[in-house]
Amino acid sequence: MQINGTLLDHQGVLHTLAGNVSFPKLIKHAVLAGLGPGFAYPSMITSWIGLALFSGVRFRLKVDHIERIHPIYDPDEISMMSKLVGRSIADIYSKSHYGATFTICYEHCCKWIGISPTGPRPDFLSIDLGAMQAFSVEAKGFSKPSVSAAEFAAHKAQSTTAAAIFGASYGVASVTYDIYKKLKVRIEDPWVPEPRFNPDLIRQLVEKYYQIIQERLSSQLVLEKLPQELPFSSDSYRYFEIGSLINPLAPVAIFMFVPRSIPYERIDEHTRIESDNLYVDRDGIGVWVAPNNSFKPRPLRGPA
Repeated sequence: MQINGTLLDHQGVLHTLAGNVSFPKLIKHAVLAGLGPGFAYPSMITSWIGLALFSGVRFRLKVDHIERIHPIYDPDEISMMSKLVGRSIADIYSKSHYGATFTICYEHCCKWIGISPTGPRPDFLSIDLGAMQAFSVEAKGFSKPSVSAAEFAAHKAQSTTAAAIFGASYGVASVTYDIYKKLKVRIEDPWVPEPRFNPDLIRQLVEKYYQIIQERLSSQLVLEKLPQELPFSSDSYRYFEIGSLINPLAPVAIFMFVPRSIPYERIDEHTRIESDNLYVDRDGIGVWVAPNNSFKPRPLRGPA
């Protein structure tokens, strides 16, 4: 799917955004954009990935927009899809343009360090592990064809509210809109004065990020066997078959794979791995669509 938009940086320079987003890439960002309490439970994966991304359910990816396969007038369903796309696109550009390694739900970060979030706050806290800094992200998604200057100014203001607690260096406001006709995105990144981010806190959040993902995938998605051919060794990665959750009636061999250990020294190796059937993000976590003849997905079963 083609994405077009603009990015106005903190120096006032306007950049044009254009690029293709593959199916595995959008799946990965849809599932892990803002790791939250519901992540990786079958009901969440089924509703998020199945509803939003897989053809034959309600929506389908087209060349430059999201297609509603059946006439959908329920504003809640439209809003849910718009929000999901907005979060995914914000996560993609946080990684590709701002160097984020991880994007974590803001409230989840607060819970991990033992504080209660109050007042207006951004959606995500993004961590650039290489630079040992953090920035916050306000991610919005809308079906309407435009976003007013006043609306965007409010989103920009909300994107900087993580500075007081987490010392975020700057905020990123990402607004995706007109997703059902010709998907567009607008991004701006206001700076925050005197950021004070604690490196020990970065390490704590990173360790929690991998711990939660491993625990929840391991408890809910038990893989009975692996395909004969894998993109990376099973000694270094754990594979989880998610195709049965995406479409239980006609499962496709789709896998999410996670590093067995935190890849502190290998982050840079995972910045440009992308093809039609393989995507590896900067955090080392990826999605692989296996060749049709190499693996037969298991039928969907409920959790034990």
